[in-house]
Amino acid sequence: MLFEGTEKKVEIIFSKEVNIKKDFKTLWKSVLQTSDIKILSQISNQNIEAYLLSESSLFVWDHKILMITCGQSKLISSIEYILQKINKKNIEFLVYERKNEYLPLEQKTSFKQDVQSLNKYSSGKAFLLGELDEHHMLMYHLDKDYVSDSNDQTTQILISGLGLESRNFFTSCKNKKDIKNLLNLHSFFPDYLIDDYIFSPSGYSINAIKDNFYYTIHITPQEPVSYVSFETNNIFIDDNKVITHLLNIFKPRTLDCIYYIPKNKSKKIINLTNQSYVSRNTFTKNINSAYKTIFTSYINNNSQQKEARCLKI
Repeated sequence: MLFEGTEKKVEIIFSKEVNIKKDFKTLWKSVLQTSDIKILSQISNQNIEAYLLSESSLFVWDHKILMITCGQSKLISSIEYILQKINKKNIEFLVYERKNEYLPLEQKTSFKQDVQSLNKYSSGKAFLLGELDEHHMLMYHLDKDYVSDSNDQTTQILISGLGLESRNFFTSCKNKKDIKNLLNLHSFFPDYLIDDYIFSPSGYSINAIKDNFYYTIHITPQEPVSYVSFETNNIFIDDNKVITHLLNIFKPRTLDCIYYIPKNKSKKIINLTNQSYVSRNTFTKNINSAYKTIFTSYINNNSQQKEARCLKI
């Protein structure tokens, strides 16, 4: 059975009147059950609670949550549960993502149905970043003005079609230390508190936190649906070096980079021709008055493998 590694994601920012970390502390299990997701483990510091899930991750701050789910999970059900519990006047910002899926017919809802569900609670806007017949991101955001923090930015690195060596390693390795040594993420993110998990029969996830920052990586080595997602909000790292580092490990067919940055800032798109990756397209979209979203898709020119498209079951 093939596992859908590509993910859905939601980020919700709440008003200062709501302390979501404190007020929802006993409710996360119920929130996740609506999407058929289990909590595997948890770590925390003064700023963040990080939950490692049966299908990806949940991060909780005092006034913000970030939830990422993969497989056939119905993330929209968890979002609706939260929206039913919180007065909509206390929701300042919401953005929802769905990456193009390997197995779209196996999903329990479509993006269109998700948008219809979200619009029952408040009005929003939906759009596409990328080309519909290539790699792309479907996005929805609340149609409400929001002033973002000048240091609030996110980097997503989404990798498809892993090279044979990395697939074999992550399929066979059952030792967390060996995996962490290969990934060597601690060289970019020192002194992070780490929570990781090896899935059966294959798959690996990390949640890591330090102060107000996080990073997370989820690895699905199964062919023909192999996939890796990496995400961080650390503004002090050189994301170009992290991208190059991950490419050297996984040697994928394709790479998609997504950046959320404050609307008044700019972002230089990385040139990966030295690593034999060429940019297929770049799309930029403003989200209300808050953020600028940049989506860039790359393909490996040297790859002789046929890129996996959506598989109809």
